[in-house]
Amino acid sequence: MHRSHFALATLLTAFSLGAPASAAPPTPASSVKLELADAKAGTTQSSTLVVPLDGHGVARVETRSDAGQTVIKIFPDGPRGRSALRFDIERTRLEGGRHNGIHVEATLRLVKGKPAVIADLTRPDGSSTRVTAELR
Repeated sequence: MHRSHFALATLLTAFSLGAPASAAPPTPASSVKLELADAKAGTTQSSTLVVPLDGHGVARVETRSDAGQTVIKIFPDGPRGRSALRFDIERTRLEGGRHNGIHVEATLRLVKGKPAVIADLTRPDGSSTRVTAELR
């Protein structure tokens, strides 16, 4: 009987020597803050959307107005918890009677709380659009 207590104590000691509590996995992101900033002739106009992610890191948001529409799709890319997300962003705007649109597809590994540039587009007329994302 003495031998079985020693084996049990050794086994419990082996399990208690696991990773320290500070090595707990990071909490998954619950949303992504997206900013679309348009610059033209010295002025910048931006819109910010906070897109909630479901439990699997997936989101789909569509906004519509008289000025145009934006469709945002976000999917995880790779194993869970690694913060790699695939973005599919499409925006169409009506400006001066003409449609002005962008379509961005990108996959990025993001760090929670740190903004990252998804796309930086410059058009022939000098106008530009910058899309940034931040895990929250």
